[in-house]
Amino acid sequence: MDWVFIALGSITFIVSLIAWLGLTVRIWKTSPAGAVFSFFLGLPSLYFLFKYWGDEERDIRAPFFTNLGLSVLYLLFVFTVPTYKEGYSSDDERAQKLAVAVKSNPEMERWCREKHEAVYSPALGTCVEPDEDQEQENVDDDTDVIAQLENHFLRNGLEVQVLEVDESTPGGQRMANSPELKRMMQFEIKSKTLLPTLVMVGECISPDACSRLASHKNSSDGPFSVASNGSLMFFSFHIIGDEEKIKQAKQLFKSFKAV
Repeated sequence: MDWVFIALGSITFIVSLIAWLGLTVRIWKTSPAGAVFSFFLGLPSLYFLFKYWGDEERDIRAPFFTNLGLSVLYLLFVFTVPTYKEGYSSDDERAQKLAVAVKSNPEMERWCREKHEAVYSPALGTCVEPDEDQEQENVDDDTDVIAQLENHFLRNGLEVQVLEVDESTPGGQRMANSPELKRMMQFEIKSKTLLPTLVMVGECISPDACSRLASHKNSSDGPFSVASNGSLMFFSFHIIGDEEKIKQAKQLFKSFKAV
């Protein structure tokens, strides 16, 4: 469906431009300077619209109102398409989103794992015996402190997505290259802000290394929000994203206890 909106928007824009050129040509016959100003500024055309209203040779009503109507229609396309794309999804996309939503049930996954030494099946909605690959995946999740922290956020109502730190992460690459860190991950927090709400969590080589980094970066009047918890370090910018979400993430980080 995207190509339909693109095609209609393009046709509307082109016809509107042709109408505006026709208007400019008519004004040029009486005032070349007025035609130039009307083409680039628009408003001077109102003067010629009313001045020559009803004049058979110099009347510009037809191209003026054609351009006006098509311009409004084009703006509707521009502002409608993003809203349409946000609300529209194909059957496959809806099924995929539903599968992800069902799969992301950390409470059930933990309950099945701890109470029954099993795994949660999204399709069945209950605990099932794990196969070899699932057992290895559970072992990896149990021992990965970053995965534990992610589940801690999710269980406490903070929707996050864990990604590798890259060039787009503010200050991320430089922090990740610190010899005191084993790795640095970015947590993208779901929010309604224009800029993405990001926090970074680093796994230090030791708890002392995290304490040193936190004390070095922490400043009451600085742009950073820093905290340490065992071998993990929390790092974010005050000015980027949803400040309330960042505060919530920091409090959850402080209350986190690795297994």
